[in-house]
Formats: sequence, C-alpha cells, structure tokens
Amino acid sequence: MWNTSCGCRVLQGDEARLVRDATRQLADEIRGWISLRRTDVGLLPLGIPIFDRLLPEQQIVMLNTVLGYLFDPNLDPPKSNALFDATVAAIYAHAFCEIEIELDSQRLELQSSDGDTDYRKLVVAALMEPIDSMDDERTNWPDPECCDPEIWLSCIERLREQVLADEDWLMGDLTMDLPVDRSDELKKKLGIDRDYFIAVPPDPTLAETRQAWADLQFKVSGKRVAVARFGDQPFELVDLSSIVDELEMQLEDWCSYVNKQTGKVVSVPLDSIEYYETCDPEQCEVYAGEADEEMLEEARQIVEGNHHVPLPSSFDFNEWDIMREFAVSRVKPAERDPLYESIHGSGAFRFFRSTVERLGLRDEWHRFRDVAKETFVMDWGDAHEIAWIPNAEYQSIFRVFPENPIDYDAEF
Repeated sequence: MWNTSCGCRVLQGDEARLVRDATRQLADEIRGWISLRRTDVGLLPLGIPIFDRLLPEQQIVMLNTVLGYLFDPNLDPPKSNALFDATVAAIYAHAFCEIEIELDSQRLELQSSDGDTDYRKLVVAALMEPIDSMDDERTNWPDPECCDPEIWLSCIERLREQVLADEDWLMGDLTMDLPVDRSDELKKKLGIDRDYFIAVPPDPTLAETRQAWADLQFKVSGKRVAVARFGDQPFELVDLSSIVDELEMQLEDWCSYVNKQTGKVVSVPLDSIEYYETCDPEQCEVYAGEADEEMLEEARQIVEGNHHVPLPSSFDFNEWDIMREFAVSRVKPAERDPLYESIHGSGAFRFFRSTVERLGLRDEWHRFRDVAKETFVMDWGDAHEIAWIPNAEYQSIFRVFPENPIDYDAEF
C-alpha cells in the first residue's frame, strides 16, 4: 500500500500498467550499464537529483522496493521519505522519456504506423480512470496523436500527482546545504517532516542487485526469471533464434547443446559423445565417425567440462497442446469448433493441418506456433540459467484468449 494523494491504496488498471512498463524499461536501462561495466559515461540523468545520484545497483533495489508498496495490498505503507518519493518520481520521469521517444519517431517517419502512439494511448487511458475526488476533473485529455511534448509532460505530472502529493523531494539540496537550525526552520515552514531527508540508500552487493532485478521482473510481468538473465555473469548471451532453429532441424543420431561460455549452439554426432564417454586414453582406437576435428573437440569439452547444457528435443515441445490453444483462441465459432474437433481422434495432426488450410488460417497458425515455441525456449533457458537475448528478426505476437473460454473437454 502507498499513502497517495488520493488516499492509501495500490495502483490498478491502466495507471498500474503505465508504472509497471516505465519501471521495467528503466530497470533494463540501468541493468545495461551494470552488465556492460560502463565507466566512460554514466546513465543519463532523469532530473530527479536524489535518484540520479544513486549508484545503478542502488537504483535497481529502490525500484524493486517501491514497486512492492505500490502494488502489494498486504504491505503497510512506508513512512514518507525523500528517497522513496524520488524513486517514484524517477519512474514517471522515465515514462515521459518513453513518450519523447515516440514523438521523435513520429517526426522522423513519413507516415504513422502501428505502435507509434501506444504509450500516449496508455497515458490517456490512465488519466481517464476514475480515482476518488479527482473524478470531476477528468475531461479534455489530449488526443494520442498530439505531438506537443509540453502537453504530455503536464499529463505525466498529473499522473504523478495522483501518487505523490507534493514535490518535497526536490528540496533536498536546499535544506541540506543550510545550517541545522535554519534547515529545520525551513522544513517546518514548508510542512516537511524533520526526518524526511535522512533515509539512507541501500548498499547492495551485486548478488543482491541481481535478485532485486529478478523480483522486479516478477512484479511487472507476473513471471519469474532466472538471475542469470541479469547479464553480468561470465557467460555469453545466447541468441534465442539459434535455439529455436535448432529445434526445427534436429537430426537423428545427433545431439545439440548450448555452450554457456561462448553463447553458441553446437551440434555433434551422438557417437562422438559416446567415444569420449567410453574411451580409455591408453587403449582408445581412432575415432571413425562423422565428426570433424572441430566437432570432436567440442564433444570432448561436452564430456569433460560443465559449460554445456543439452537442448530440449522436439518431443519436449508439446505440439498437441499448442494446437489446442490455437483452436480455443479463435473467437469465431465457425473457426474454433472445427479446429477443436480436428485434434481429437486418430490422425489429429494431419486433420488439424488440413482444417487450418481449409479455413485460410495458415499464416495465423504459423505465427501462433512460432510464438509458442519461442516462449517454450525462453522458459527452458530461464530454468537452466541461460542468459538469452531475442533476435531482432523475431517479432513476437501476443496470444489472445477469450475472456471466458469454452470448456471443450467437458463436451467431448
């Protein structure tokens, strides 16, 4: 819970979506500076002095802490202090940065395209949500196509004011530069608590920062991620598409692995693995299989080292479940019903494919299946603490399911 200007509450709806997305984006930028060990230049300031002066590790921990209070109804609200308030202000400052990126992109493009105004639409939606005493003022918000940054800055400030009742956190430098008696006098005059500026920032270890980042990801997405995804471990990032492609091309009597040291997906003949698993160095015969010298060396490292993780097989990816999900996701009964019927009984895979073709849904099915396989690989990588990165060529789509899906299993 958080003591907002609209009462003690947790954020919900589009207001919560905006804060979650802005926090996720900001945390990823900060993580980038930590994992790349950038020392030549610092993270661009957000104009929030107290937050800008924190170390990147401290910023990650503070963002995770603040999100807990903003979204968890079981937490008692924290005592107001400048450090917490400045962290919230930094989230809204970054939200405005995202709008500026949209505006710059729109100015550079000759014509608008899908996604150009997504952030501005989210801001307007958040502004239009009724919140207690501020309901009567929720009119005349800008059109998402508006390109005036000053208007959007005022919108972000309005949303921030729904959470932070004032801007006392901006007074830190002024009050701390004064003698104690004059500082206390000024704070009393401004109605600022005497202890408002004395909160001490956390001093996290790198391991604690990794865990805070993983916890933050769960708060913004509802999904647990492995701390290996933080990206600062001595392993190379693995290209997600290379794993997906390997699942599609697996050959019989071959096995595939991810080399966590190099970030590469490697495939070697199964007999080369068996060769090193059973070979006695003093009595071993010369290898006579398909592997070349490079593959043999990789096979030796697989057997003798501990940096290789075997890839899942195509059998681990449950194609039937994905076909069922695709069938249930179709909104039109004329598509949903025949698709669902086609996957029951013998020859289900063949009948499903022919039904997809007959309904003209081939492209939709292939996109749906690609995303399902990509998601499967992401989950597998996280479970094995493999730090993966998405390939730019992969344009994930969101699977949309009916709000009240039909329980077909009860009918067949």
